[in-house]
Amino acid sequence: MMLTTGVRTADLKSLSFTWRMPELTSSQPVVSSASTNFGMCNIHEKPWILYCRDCKQALCATCLTDCRHLKHGYETLEKGCKLEIERVTKQVKKLKSSLEKQTNIKAQVTKAKKDLEDTFNLAKETIIEHYRELQELIDQNMQQAFQLIQAQRDSTIQAMDQLLLDGEEQQQKSKQILETVEQLKKRENTDFAVTLSEINTLEIKIEGVEDYYRNIVEVTDFDKKRLKALEESIAKIVQRNKEMLPKPWEFGENVAFDDKTSHGSLKIFGNKTKVQHASSKFPHKKHSMKQEETWANILASQSFTEGRHYWEVRVKDTESWTVGVVEKGWVKKGIQQALGQDKLSWALQMDGDSLAALHNDETIMIREGEIEQLGVFLDFKKGRLQFYNVHSGSVLHTFGAKFKNVYPAFSIDAQNGKVSQMRLCPLMPLGLVLGHQRFHRSLLNHHPPIPAGIHRPAMSMPAAPPSYAEAVAGDKEQGFGAPPYSTQPPPVPPSSVPIHPSWAYVHPSPSPGYTNPYASDMSSPFSDPSTSGSCDGLSADGWEDRNIRRMFIRKVFTILMIQLMVTFAIVALFTFCDEVRQFVQYNRLLYLASYITFMGTYLVLVCSTSTRRQYPTNLILLGIFTLAMSYMAGMLASYHNTKVVMLCVGITAAVCLAVTLFCFQTKFDFTSCHGLMFSLMMVLMVTGLLLVFTAPFGYIPWVQTAYAGLGALVFTLFLAFDVQVLMGTGRYSLSPEEHVFGAICLYMDIVYIFFFLLQLFGSQE
Repeated sequence: MMLTTGVRTADLKSLSFTWRMPELTSSQPVVSSASTNFGMCNIHEKPWILYCRDCKQALCATCLTDCRHLKHGYETLEKGCKLEIERVTKQVKKLKSSLEKQTNIKAQVTKAKKDLEDTFNLAKETIIEHYRELQELIDQNMQQAFQLIQAQRDSTIQAMDQLLLDGEEQQQKSKQILETVEQLKKRENTDFAVTLSEINTLEIKIEGVEDYYRNIVEVTDFDKKRLKALEESIAKIVQRNKEMLPKPWEFGENVAFDDKTSHGSLKIFGNKTKVQHASSKFPHKKHSMKQEETWANILASQSFTEGRHYWEVRVKDTESWTVGVVEKGWVKKGIQQALGQDKLSWALQMDGDSLAALHNDETIMIREGEIEQLGVFLDFKKGRLQFYNVHSGSVLHTFGAKFKNVYPAFSIDAQNGKVSQMRLCPLMPLGLVLGHQRFHRSLLNHHPPIPAGIHRPAMSMPAAPPSYAEAVAGDKEQGFGAPPYSTQPPPVPPSSVPIHPSWAYVHPSPSPGYTNPYASDMSSPFSDPSTSGSCDGLSADGWEDRNIRRMFIRKVFTILMIQLMVTFAIVALFTFCDEVRQFVQYNRLLYLASYITFMGTYLVLVCSTSTRRQYPTNLILLGIFTLAMSYMAGMLASYHNTKVVMLCVGITAAVCLAVTLFCFQTKFDFTSCHGLMFSLMMVLMVTGLLLVFTAPFGYIPWVQTAYAGLGALVFTLFLAFDVQVLMGTGRYSLSPEEHVFGAICLYMDIVYIFFFLLQLFGSQE
């Protein structure tokens, strides 16, 4: 047996494969090694023969064949014992030094408890103020709505009373008009000019009476649209609050570990809320090496079959963990299975720096920073399982399924030289008997003291009542300026998970928790799809909501279709009309102007987030951009045969349709292949530069063909990338506010595919 480093302080050949216990200078009786298994390897049940300096543990002969100890340094057991004694002595010295510094532990603990009480009281009072402010805002808004209704009612009744007062007068006028008409009929041999003048005056009186009776119809059958608009406005406020409320933490559960389902290497502490997986130097003998490499699972003692439930797990003290839920059928198969690898388990897994959502042997990578505390929200009614980064407030991932009877499931892995542990966080006070609603009412009626020097946050003034124009537009989508609010959104209770991020970026959030990969102040239009929302998970999930995603995709493809129709019309005009073709070919300065316009509008729309989101500036610039690009496409097409142009248009349409349909049904994530596409783009760029330098020396057909084919392939891949970014099903997703950016990306992909196909099928001229 060859050891890579060997034993530097002892000769391996002289070592005996026996072991000798060090002499113990203790008055206590020595326990028999037969009963305690001292000096024996707990895995292989063989005597220790060497000490590994790197792993700081004793090894048997079989352990030496393990590749984990390859290239490690070894010592004799005697030397290893001395090294361990020295190490323990140093630890004791550090402990002694720490104890000397902690002279007054009682005073420190008392002060810490007082600071803790002050902090919690302040947080409680702040939350109460927020709820009171919300209640006052709702009451104020309700009063303003009632005032609006009362004002319309009073004005209508006043108009009706006025009709009654004017009724006798109008009836008298009607009689006079009838008498005058009868007199005019009986007149003979009169002055016709005077008669016509009297008739004109009579017509004016008739119109006045008609207006009166018409006003009666309008007043008695008054328009209910104003009231209907107000009702719809209030209904939208209620619906929006229903989506935002209740918060996940309102359904908090005090989950506990079930020791009956615990893996043998896990230890449960405290109130069954803490579990450890210690990386022991001497592993338990009943676990094989293969079992040690697998993760140890444990279930919660609670199971859920209906309703909404929320629990939190502290995962700061472990590098590798898995948290999720499993169906009862999964438990029957045995709990030591891998979580998220079948149809009956859903899990979020952290392995070092890699975070992934697992289900049915499918893996979705999630981009997220450090996670210290994980929140899990289970909603049976909506069939939704959501994971939150509690500290950053981001939605990490959302599973959709029809859950039946599930158990919270957990798994942690051992860490080299460290104790790996996971803790369940209490979300309800211990011994709480009150229900959720009574508990909240008790909080609102309770006024905890605030430490001196700390002031309550000032309350803002309520919003103004809605205007008539705003209320009439009640059937439209209400924004943050919509009635009955002014420029600010309605306040919401403090939440561990904020309202949807990703209306701009799921970072969401956009994708909250998701860090902007761009090294500039410019906002990135891309985000992690798992963090779309921003929302706190109950406001329809923001970007994770299917309706919002469909609306966004529909809007982008509508803009894209308009762009393509404009481009196709201009290409057809430049191709089929000889006069236009000759004009554009002889006036090449227009092509240069269109190119400059294209680049200018493109840079503004891509680089300026505020501009491409500002209506109607974004649509105006997008229209100019489309016209410039269409002119360039039309001029390039004018130099090719009509049949070639139509062939390229047909191939482009077929390729784009096929790629789009494929992206909508495939499970392959093109957004994770950005490295490959970047490399292909570099190759395309180098080939293009090569063509530029070789152009003066003549036309090289095979180089042109290779360049055109590569370009069409690269932009086909970019089209697949952009479609999946638009769908939000891959690693990266596009913010729902970036419909202009999404349309630009897809439009340029399609146009460049058309350009390269023209070069591929066109003649060398």
